[in-house]
Amino acid sequence: MKFLPLFLYSSLLLSVHAADLTQFREWKNNKGQTVEAKMLKFKNNEVTMQRKNGKVVKIPVNLLSKADQDLLKKWKSANPKVAGIPTGPFNWDSKFNGDATPDIEYINFDKERNAHLYKTKYFDFYITEKMTNSTVSKCVAVFDCIVGALNDMPLELNTVPGDGKPRYEAILVATDAQYMKLGGMPNSGGFFAPSRNLTVIPFKSMGIVKKGSNFVFDGKNTDFSTLIHELTHHSVSHWKSIPAWASEGMADYMAAMSYRSGSFNYSNRGGYIAKNIRKMKKYVAGAQIVKGGVLHSLKPEFLFKLNRRTWNATLGADRVAGSRQYVSSMVLFYYFCHIDADGDGENFIQYMHAHENDVKSGKIRDNNDLTHVNKYLLRGRSYKDLEEDMVKKLSKKGIKVKFS
Repeated sequence: MKFLPLFLYSSLLLSVHAADLTQFREWKNNKGQTVEAKMLKFKNNEVTMQRKNGKVVKIPVNLLSKADQDLLKKWKSANPKVAGIPTGPFNWDSKFNGDATPDIEYINFDKERNAHLYKTKYFDFYITEKMTNSTVSKCVAVFDCIVGALNDMPLELNTVPGDGKPRYEAILVATDAQYMKLGGMPNSGGFFAPSRNLTVIPFKSMGIVKKGSNFVFDGKNTDFSTLIHELTHHSVSHWKSIPAWASEGMADYMAAMSYRSGSFNYSNRGGYIAKNIRKMKKYVAGAQIVKGGVLHSLKPEFLFKLNRRTWNATLGADRVAGSRQYVSSMVLFYYFCHIDADGDGENFIQYMHAHENDVKSGKIRDNNDLTHVNKYLLRGRSYKDLEEDMVKKLSKKGIKVKFS
């Protein structure tokens, strides 16, 4: 009998293990409980499995038995991480349960930032004024929840720090002068600076006021929408290829969802989007965009071709046009994630990853290249076909749209 070389035998053994994990098998947790399932994904120290009944569950690796943890390590060694296009099933949970009272560690007063430094699960968190523990906890709950919620979505955005991604940094500032010194623009409610890995938010944008000697939430004007928008940008900043419409659409989509005490409720996504659009009528710019309950949206073709430089220039030159960009992109993002085709976002998710892979490899140099738009989003449809489908299906969700 001819024996295989040891290194070749080991390689074959690893391949067998790798194949076994993608087939139905018995998994055991660290308490001895078992479940028959097959592995769909192994990412960020979390295994996504599908049970025999079709239910998809996510299990942290450290909750598995040592034998299964070792098996996953071998599988990872035999399957080095390579860029690829995600495959389904794509499941959107109706709720993300974060931590309403997250763990926070006070570090010190940072002289360079001139602010108090706290450590949270995902952030180095600076505040220019000392706050009550309760107020700090409410702030941090939002910050950490955004990162966790985005990571939990089937978009596979991989937002958790690690794998080369640094911890996030954020600073809350008490005065307009502090905000402007850090780069804030007049009348803005906050910003994210990619080059500094930093989100900057003024107290007043979050409804934080001074009462006596303490800074607390006033309870009446608390609004996390600006913060959620900017933190969404921050959380996905390691993605270099996201077109302006998808980036801003995602950020406004998250800000429109129902957030409370460290958790997101997505049970009525269409209703939340419709409510967000109705609220625009309260403002001068919004009243020119939403007329008679109908959103006068920019055409998808225009948004697909809109680059970041033009987007930013429009914001500074025309408030109505700038606002129209945001709301139009939010609706387009919602449509592709929850309405288009089977309503599970498969085509959009594959579009995002195919585009990112080709930008990283140098095949595409323009974030607004339409190669993957045509392949995954249009799929043989004309722009007129796309608009007609959007008008018809969005109306069923209470969102009336007219393209102009």
